[in-house]
Amino acid sequence: MDTRHKLHRQEGRKMKVDQLVQLYLRTGKLEGKTESTLTWYTRRLGQFERFLRERGHSMLVADLRLEDGEAYIASLMEQDGRWSGHPYHKGHEGQKLSYYTIHGHAAALRALARWAYDQHYLVEDPFAHLPVPKVPKLEKDILNEEEIAQIFACINPATKQGKRLQTMITLLLDTGIRANEFLTLKVDNVHIDEGFIKVFGKGRKERIVPIGLTTQKELMTYIQFHRPKPAHPDITSVFLTEKGFPLTSSALCSIIERLKKRSGIARLHAHLFRHTALTLMIERDIPAFVVQQIAGHSTIKTTEIYMHLAQRRTNMRYQKNSVVDGLQILQRSPKRRDTIRKRQDAAPA
Repeated sequence: MDTRHKLHRQEGRKMKVDQLVQLYLRTGKLEGKTESTLTWYTRRLGQFERFLRERGHSMLVADLRLEDGEAYIASLMEQDGRWSGHPYHKGHEGQKLSYYTIHGHAAALRALARWAYDQHYLVEDPFAHLPVPKVPKLEKDILNEEEIAQIFACINPATKQGKRLQTMITLLLDTGIRANEFLTLKVDNVHIDEGFIKVFGKGRKERIVPIGLTTQKELMTYIQFHRPKPAHPDITSVFLTEKGFPLTSSALCSIIERLKKRSGIARLHAHLFRHTALTLMIERDIPAFVVQQIAGHSTIKTTEIYMHLAQRRTNMRYQKNSVVDGLQILQRSPKRRDTIRKRQDAAPA
């Protein structure tokens, strides 16, 4: 063990859990993790800290045990009040936390403990065998053409806000970019004449995303004629508020929430546009490896989710337009089939 690891081992013996969390978050920031990712970890690990204090834990990192993690997960499974403490959603009393939420908390604990062990702050990883609740595999129900038309029909592009919203939805449906990539898109990274935008995805990875002619026209019109004057010269985000500040994630949630009510599509949310865009790309015979690059998926396995969904939609459309169903051969009565058979037999060869 080198000198640095020995120092970490000594620090780990007297380090508090909240100090470890802050060190983990600072390291993540230096490694290029996005603000949204860091916020995700901050909320979950902060809640774990509060749980330990309420249990009377020593709060020493060296005293963390598997039982602490198991007790925390068990408390989450018993907890009422879905969305409690969430910045954009009001709590719903009586509703249990979803398996996705609990899975996220368990994953955050395991990531923290694994990092602390790798950095030699811990002698062993206390949460290496922490059970992570399985989440149900749900089919992604994308927007159909009627719903997309419904969304655009309730937007008035004659107003500045309406024009911004129309451009936003057009861009999201055409590219399938993530909400954070959309919010951080800069004017300098919009290449209308060349037909692409440059976005920074997870881990600050840069990628090129093509845009179609309609999206090019929408972006050009919005940026040149409808984009508010930035509140400060250093603000270069494409989509701004009326006062010239960049749209925030909370503002995006509010915009989509209003659009949901106006369109009558109850399941509408920002990520649904991504699901829809990527599935439609597959249906339009864009190769999976190209969709993977456009989407910013680290592996082709994630892209395959959309391939399966596209195939399921194709199967459903065929069932509605089956060749044999259209002929209604077996639906004919036995008497009718006998009549047809006799005519065929009587016909000259």
